[in-house]
Amino acid sequence: MRLWRSVAALCAVCLILSSWRCSIADDPRVFDTDFRLRKLTEAPALVTPIAVAVDANGRILVIESHTHHRPEDYDGPEFDRILAFDRNGDFQSPRVFYQGSKQTMSLALHPDGSLYVATRRSIFRLQDSNQDGLADQRTEIVSLETTGDYPHNGLGGLVFRDPGTLYFGMGENLGVEYKLVARDGTFVSDQAEGGNVFRCRPDGSQLERFATGFWNPFGNVFDAYGRLYSVDNDPDASPPCRLLHVVRTADYGYQFRYGRSGRHPLQAWNGELPGTLPMAAGTGEAPVQAIIHEGMLWVTSWGDHRIERYRLSPSGASVVGQREVVVQGEKDFRPVGIAVLDDDEIVFSDWVDRSYPVHGKGRLWSLKRTNPIRSESAENIPSPSADEIRARELTTKVVPDALDDTDPFIRQAAIAGLIHDGTQELSVRTGKTPRQRIGIAQAIRWSAGTLSDDDLEAMLADESEEVVAYALRVIAERKQTNWKPQVLKLLDQPLSATMLARTLATVEWLERGTDSANPQVITDRLLAILQDAGQTPELRSAALRMLSASGYAIDVDLLTQLLDDDAETVRRTAVRYLLGDERLDRLALLEQVVGRDAEAMDIRADAVAGLAPVWSEVESKLSPHIAKHQVLQAEALRNVRTNVPPILKENANRDSNELDTALMNELAQQQGNVDAGRRVFFRRNAGQCFVCHQADGVGAMIGPELTSIHWRATKAFLIQSILAPNTEVAPMYQTVILATRDGKQFSGLPWEGPGETESESLVGTDGKVVKIPVAEIESRHYQTSSIMPTGFVNMLSAAELADVVAFLMERR
Repeated sequence: MRLWRSVAALCAVCLILSSWRCSIADDPRVFDTDFRLRKLTEAPALVTPIAVAVDANGRILVIESHTHHRPEDYDGPEFDRILAFDRNGDFQSPRVFYQGSKQTMSLALHPDGSLYVATRRSIFRLQDSNQDGLADQRTEIVSLETTGDYPHNGLGGLVFRDPGTLYFGMGENLGVEYKLVARDGTFVSDQAEGGNVFRCRPDGSQLERFATGFWNPFGNVFDAYGRLYSVDNDPDASPPCRLLHVVRTADYGYQFRYGRSGRHPLQAWNGELPGTLPMAAGTGEAPVQAIIHEGMLWVTSWGDHRIERYRLSPSGASVVGQREVVVQGEKDFRPVGIAVLDDDEIVFSDWVDRSYPVHGKGRLWSLKRTNPIRSESAENIPSPSADEIRARELTTKVVPDALDDTDPFIRQAAIAGLIHDGTQELSVRTGKTPRQRIGIAQAIRWSAGTLSDDDLEAMLADESEEVVAYALRVIAERKQTNWKPQVLKLLDQPLSATMLARTLATVEWLERGTDSANPQVITDRLLAILQDAGQTPELRSAALRMLSASGYAIDVDLLTQLLDDDAETVRRTAVRYLLGDERLDRLALLEQVVGRDAEAMDIRADAVAGLAPVWSEVESKLSPHIAKHQVLQAEALRNVRTNVPPILKENANRDSNELDTALMNELAQQQGNVDAGRRVFFRRNAGQCFVCHQADGVGAMIGPELTSIHWRATKAFLIQSILAPNTEVAPMYQTVILATRDGKQFSGLPWEGPGETESESLVGTDGKVVKIPVAEIESRHYQTSSIMPTGFVNMLSAAELADVVAFLMERR
C-alpha cells in the first residue's frame, strides 16, 4: 500500500520522444545572431556520440558508443571507441585514439595531458607514452562493484577542480547495492540512496563522497571561482531537471529507495525537506554535459533538443541561473557532449535519434562566434559574495550559531565545519534551536550513517515539526523498524497535512515487506483523524485524500457526514473523493450536493461533473437546480455531449500526429478556466485523465507526475502532448510487450524490476499491475508509440482542452 499516492489523475500529458525520419529536418535555429552553427561531421564518420573533450593541441576527442543498449543484430564494433578529430582536418577520417571499453560515458583531460575516462562501472586513465597520438597505457583509478547494469546510471560526469582532485558523479544505480573502490583500496558502499558526487586524487587515492541526493548528476563543471555545478536529471518525469550548485557534504533531497516519482513525502527536489538544498535553476529535459564559456554556464538538453546557457547571479551564499536558449532543434536534434574549442567556438555531439539503443546515426557540430566583439550579455561569472566567502570559511570551523542562519547554504557550510572538526562528541540534544538540532543531526548522519537512540528519541519528541521530520528520514532510510511504535504515536498528536504525509509514509516504509505489516493500523488512524472535528479542516482533508489514495472504500454513512461537514474544505474534498469512486451507487450522494443551492458553486459543479456516468437518469430531476447557473449548465452540457467539437471536427479522420501547426497555435491562444479544467481532469465521459496521471497529490502514477509541469512546459507543448501523444515519447513511457514461454503476451509500462522478487511488473492503462516471473519471460519488445491513447482529438472540445491546460499550467 502506498498511501502518499493518489487515486486519480491525468492521462492527457506524456512527455514524449519522436520517431526518426530518414530525411534530416532543417538545421537547428540559432537565437543568438552573434553565433553561426556548422555541422562538422555526421554518420558514417561518427555514430552515436556521447562525451566530448578538447586536448591542448586542439584535437576533438569524442566517445563513439557501440554498447549503449546494444541490439542483438547490431553490426558495429564490439567496443566503444574514442575518436580523435583534427580541428583543421576534413572530419571524415578520425583516428581511433582508444577502443576497448563498454558503456563509456565521460571524458576529462588532466593538465598533464592524460585522458580520464568513465564507463558505467569504472574510471581509468589513458596516456600516450610514445607521442604517436594514440593511447597506449591504461591505468585503473576507480571501479564500481555492483549487479546494476543500466548503461547510463553508473559513473560519469568527470571533472578536475585542479591538478590534484578528480570529481565524478554516480547515478541512482536503480537502488542496487554497490561498492565503489579506489585504486588505493579506499571505498564507499551503499544502496538505494540515489545519486552522488564523489572525489579522489588523480592516482585513485583518498576516495570520498562529496555530496548526495541526486537522481543522476550527468555533467559537472567548475567555474573560475571554484564553484562546482552539476546538471541533474529528474526522477522519471518529475520536472524540472536541475542545475545545482554542489557544496561539500550537502544533501539535494532525492533518494531512490522511495520510488521513481520524486514526489514521495520523504523526498525533496528543491529543498522542500529540512536538511536539503534547493536548485540554482531548472533546466531542459535530460541535460547531459555542462561547460563554462563566455562567463555563462552552457548545457546540452537531449530531451528538449537544444543548447541552453545560464546567466548566473549571486543569491546569498550561492547563485541562481537565468536560462537562455541559444540553439533549438527539432526531434532529430539530441545534443549530448559539449566542450570549448577556443575562446570563440564550442563543439558538441548530437545523438540524433530518440532511441536509447545504438542506431548508427550521429553528428558533431560547431557553434562559433561570428562577431569578434562579445555582446554585453556575455558577463563574467559572478565573484563570490560576502555571504559566499563566509560560507567557504565556515567549512573548516565550528560555529554553532551559523546553523541558525536563514540561508541554507550558510547552514550547510556550518554543517561541513562540524564534520571537518569531527562528530564523535556531538549530540543533537545540545542544539539550542530547531535549526541547530537539525544541523547537528545532519553532521552526525553524514559521518556515522545514523543517529543514536537517545538523539532519535529526543528528536521525535521535539516541539518542532521540522526536527521530527528529520528524525523520520533517518529512521526510514535505515529501516529502523524498532522505532515504529514511537512513530505511530505521532499520529495521536495534532499534525499539519505535510507532517501527516511524512509520518504515514514513514510507517508505510517501515512496514512494507515485513510479516507484521498491517495497513489497517494506518487506515484506522486516518479514519480517526477524518472523523475528529477537533482537527483542522486541512488535516482532515489530507487524511481523506490519503484514504482515497490507499483504495479504502469509505462507507455511505461517513461520506454523508463529510458532505454535511461545517468545513467547506472537507466538503470539497469529499466531493472530489467521489469523482474518483467507481462505485456508481455512491453517485446518489452527488445528486444531493447539486441540489444544495447554498453550497459553493465550484463544489456543485464538481458534483455535476461526477454524475456524467448516470446523467441521463438524473438530468430531469436536477434541471431546476442548474437552470439559473451558467457554470452548472456548462458542466451539464458536457455530460450529454456526443458530437465532435466543431473546431476539431475537420481533423477527426486524421492521424493525431499530423495535426497542423495552425490548429495547435489557435488552441494555444485560448484562455481556460482552472476549476473547469480540474473537472475535465476527473471526467469519465471524456478524457478519463485520472486513470494515468497524478497532480496535486491526487491520481495514478502510470504516466508523468504533472503537479510541476508548468515549470518547463508551454501551453503549446501541453496541447501537442494531449492531441498528438506519439510526437515525443520519453523512453521510460514507451510500452513494453513481454512474451512468456507459454505463449502469453503482457503489455504495459515497466513498473518494477526483478529485484529480490525475481519478477517484473508492468502497469497497464487500466492502472492494474501484473507481475511476470523473470524465468518465464521469453522475449521483450519496446514499442515506439506512447501508452497514452491518441483519440483525444475526438473527445475534447476546444474549451475543455483550454481548461485542462489552464489547470496544468496553474502555479500551485
